[in-house]
Amino acid sequence: AEQGCGDAQHSLGVSYLEGHGVSQDWGQAVLWLRRAAEQGHACAQFDLAVCYAIPEAAQGEAVNQDMGEAIAWYSRAADQGHARSQLALAQLWMAPGDETQTPVTEEDRRRGVQHLCNAIPQLRIVDDAVGWDLALQLLRALGASEPAVVKSLCLACGTRAKEVRAMQCSRCKVACFCSKQCLLHAWSVHKPDCKRWAQNPPPDGTAAATQRA
Repeated sequence: AEQGCGDAQHSLGVSYLEGHGVSQDWGQAVLWLRRAAEQGHACAQFDLAVCYAIPEAAQGEAVNQDMGEAIAWYSRAADQGHARSQLALAQLWMAPGDETQTPVTEEDRRRGVQHLCNAIPQLRIVDDAVGWDLALQLLRALGASEPAVVKSLCLACGTRAKEVRAMQCSRCKVACFCSKQCLLHAWSVHKPDCKRWAQNPPPDGTAAATQRA
């Protein structure tokens, strides 16, 4: 790490972050994560963003919470295709809470939707169950307002609809599945949404975010 190896710097930063093999030290964690992040290490950029996003009380006040800094590092990692960073930005901009500290614009929300569309296929590839569950919640929340986004991705596996002969749910006409197996697998999760969307059809139209996905 002292010789500038980004992977080693990232690993050392995570060790300090989690207290593996060394005493937990958020200050040292940020120092080493930043060194790796500044070299373009996407995982380090994500972990550094997390450090700035967590309230001071959870880290012993070693690092000041700074959502602007967190978003900047999430964005740098997301630009490299880091799925968890894309998901973090999607969550911040699509379902903002007080932690964002700044007003979320419609453009921010659109960018969040785009990040979500980019993250979902990757989360399934790397088998990130926690990330996938969160992404699915965000995707389902779009059904009432932007059905075209929901129609662009299989609700079970995240495959882009345009890459396969996707099938649409015959009842709600919103949810999309790449196969009958995916439909059966996701039915228990989709069933409440299916009933709601069938009773109150969302407006038709294609979202700009979907066109770019």
